[in-house]
Amino acid sequence: MKTTILTMAIALALSLSVPAAAKVTAQQKCDSLKLTASAKLAQCRLVALAKHEKKPDETRRDEAFAKCESKFQTVYDKAELKAPEDTAAEQRDQCSTYGNAESIATYLSTSADTVRGLIGSSVSETPRLVSGEDFICWLASNGGVWCLGSGDYGQLGDGLFADSADVAVQPVGLDSGVVAIAAGEQHACAIKDDASLWCWGENNDGQIGDGTTVNAGSPVEVQASEVEIVRVGLGEEHSCAVDNAGGTYCWGQNSDGQVGIGTNDAKVLVPTLVASLTVPMHDVRAGDNFTCALSQSGGVACWGQGDSGRLGNGSDAESLAPVWVTGLSDGNVTQLEVGWSSSCAAVQGGSLYCWGRNNVGQLGIGTTEDSNVPVEVTALGSGVRAFSSGYRNVCAIDADGALYCWGSNSYGALGDGSEEDSSTPMRVGGVLAYAGDPGYATITEVDVGGTNISCAVTDTDDRLCWGKIPISEEGSSWTTAAFPLRIQPFVDVDPF
Repeated sequence: MKTTILTMAIALALSLSVPAAAKVTAQQKCDSLKLTASAKLAQCRLVALAKHEKKPDETRRDEAFAKCESKFQTVYDKAELKAPEDTAAEQRDQCSTYGNAESIATYLSTSADTVRGLIGSSVSETPRLVSGEDFICWLASNGGVWCLGSGDYGQLGDGLFADSADVAVQPVGLDSGVVAIAAGEQHACAIKDDASLWCWGENNDGQIGDGTTVNAGSPVEVQASEVEIVRVGLGEEHSCAVDNAGGTYCWGQNSDGQVGIGTNDAKVLVPTLVASLTVPMHDVRAGDNFTCALSQSGGVACWGQGDSGRLGNGSDAESLAPVWVTGLSDGNVTQLEVGWSSSCAAVQGGSLYCWGRNNVGQLGIGTTEDSNVPVEVTALGSGVRAFSSGYRNVCAIDADGALYCWGSNSYGALGDGSEEDSSTPMRVGGVLAYAGDPGYATITEVDVGGTNISCAVTDTDDRLCWGKIPISEEGSSWTTAAFPLRIQPFVDVDPF
């Protein structure tokens, strides 16, 4: 009975932590960090108490309590002290729980290891695993990048233009020092710790940003040396990035105005400022011939092709300049993700809204009708911790830590054991069927950026993928899995 009560108490304590998926106010970020610290402190004390009950020793119990206080209460107190009272632009990032552990540690005058242990799975840091159409890349703990899958366009970055389904390969020159990665349809990019941007893979429309249209088998530096890049988002055949001042730059295919420069010139070969964005942006995402960006104040603007309502402004018309998404008011959006022709945004409180193409139910609203304005995914309720939008499907981690997917189920991309499309969220099964329940793994990250590939990372450092995944089987370079499979090469090469 004691064990059961303890387990329930720990689960209750951990349920108090508030995940921060993206940009919210500085005060809320600090509050999230403080609340997580409180939950971790409670858990630490409960574990110490359980050990005392098994083998009573008040001295050791008190020592254990003191260690708990030192590890978590100190961070709580510093977060309390540092929490900015206003939301001026220069203060917004000071207690940023979406930032990396090192930056938080510097701000709170504590160690990065302490911060990592504190925030655990409650904070969505830089994505560590991303997927393109037929390939996967991930960011290792030492800042190195590894890739697996198709390489005919150079998207693995190892200089060979060859597939690698059984052995993960490393993009040339990216063995360390990388802080963020992103994947498009057939190209990928990495931000280094010096704020430079490097891209590789398909370049027929200039999406690499090196001023050419030659495919890059290994990473080349993007021609944006005059700015410091902090975010990058890749679409089908174009790319975008945000600099440290909030400026947004795009390049590549521009047939529908997706580069955002006021024209629909066929190709833009180098990063070009989206000058009509008059407010600083926090993040940017790119899809199939359209782009959306999240402002530092929490609003969403989109531009490019408008078919199926993908711009979210109540129209299906193309727009060569950014337009604001209807109903997503400033200060409300916390995370933005873009699929090939639809988008979703999480708002404060955890509700999820989607808009755009819905031919296979990728909006998650129980129908297959397109929507040119955001519609709430009511089946998930409030409290979505994190989510990812892919080619024609979406996956989200709910408030309880369970993983749900909806939309296209080709090759089993929803992970529910079938290949039937679903217009409502379906819980992922197999080894992740009980994820989030007490005693089971917690999902810390989900990515469905690729075509029919879905992946997740757990707090036990398992990397699991389902759908069409790059593992050789019976002479094929691919395996179809309707339930999540552990990707063994990820473990063998370099754990996160």
